[in-house]
Amino acid sequence: MKISIHRPLWVLIAALAASLACWKQAPGTKADRSAFEFIAASVINPPWLVSGTGSHQEPWSLQTSAAKSSKKQIVSPAIIAIDDDPDSVFQNFPPSPIDVAVLLNNLHRLGEKKAAIAAVFAWDEPDTIGLTALAKTIGRFESVTMAAPLTRGTTSERIPSAFLRASIPITEVIGDSSLLPIVNRISVRGTILGRENTMAGFQSLDSQSENEAAPLIARWDDRAIFAFPLVVAAQQLGLPINGIKVHCGTSITLSPQGPILPIDAFGRLISDASKTSAPAPIPATKLIDADTDLLQRNPRAPLIVLDARSTADPATLRFSEQVPKVVSSIVSDAGTHQAFTCKRLDPPREIALLIALSLILSATSTLAIFPRNVMLLTIASTLIAAQFIAASLATTWLPGLAALASVAMAFIISPLIPDPKKS
Repeated sequence: MKISIHRPLWVLIAALAASLACWKQAPGTKADRSAFEFIAASVINPPWLVSGTGSHQEPWSLQTSAAKSSKKQIVSPAIIAIDDDPDSVFQNFPPSPIDVAVLLNNLHRLGEKKAAIAAVFAWDEPDTIGLTALAKTIGRFESVTMAAPLTRGTTSERIPSAFLRASIPITEVIGDSSLLPIVNRISVRGTILGRENTMAGFQSLDSQSENEAAPLIARWDDRAIFAFPLVVAAQQLGLPINGIKVHCGTSITLSPQGPILPIDAFGRLISDASKTSAPAPIPATKLIDADTDLLQRNPRAPLIVLDARSTADPATLRFSEQVPKVVSSIVSDAGTHQAFTCKRLDPPREIALLIALSLILSATSTLAIFPRNVMLLTIASTLIAAQFIAASLATTWLPGLAALASVAMAFIISPLIPDPKKS
């Protein structure tokens, strides 16, 4: 049976239809983003932040850490250490709720509007007056970041409000989140986390090894929660938690212009934080008669209250040793700068290119099977090379997926339609 319409016309129609459909639907898809990330990784080493959707209104854009292009200034946090209190300045050892209230009250007196408390506050039989005084003192600050160790138990508990305020929906996490640590309760019963002005980050996870880097992110039900150092850094830099972007296995970005933190697939920080020198701690007892000069520091540097008691459990002591270095590594990042933005050609030009390509594919379909396939593979390779060159050298994002869709359609359709001359 003869076909009244020649193969080139069918290939032209199919290739053009496929390319225009893909041209309309491809921007913002995972495939389009992956193509941009592949090219970006070939030009600039991660970590970086990809933004945009690949559309004409919001083209793909790449931001990198400004520390890559400038000398990094180390910013060390100020450390207040709750130590063994050899002079018995406080009423009790370990400090009672009223002692902690006195400590925080002195911080507020010295002009501190934000507080970061890495020590876990929990007592077996606390006095009601002391707890009331502590709650009132915590409420005086603009914001307070608390800490608590987390674990995964057989029964799940409702996520506390302080952790909820410092979390994002797990659905907003990009990439495979299945390897992130899973938790569902606080390890220490009765842990004080404050009220409306507090956020919380996890101190430690029962699942982590002593020798491995601590994760910056974990999953609690349908929320992604963050480690104490990350929440503290966001608090000090004035960055909203809902502005954090997580790309598993790649990076955590604290905001579009904030620090970019490289992480592995388990959410652990990849950095040289261990090489950062820890600042000399200030004993908590020195705050009682101190003046404001004691706490002067870089505006980016937070003030952190640590538990440095020799009787503290090993996990707490390890955390107290690591947290200043990790926080310093995060806040020392100079933020991000725009690496490049791949703008699109205007729609008429892109459509004209796709029409021209479809005409070439239509002409190619008249060839015999072997030279035709070689020609189609050559066209596809040329399109991939053009996409890479245009993006990396001319910062232009061509409709590459749409073009490849037309080539694929020509490859599929051509052998299905016999040449009427040979029928």
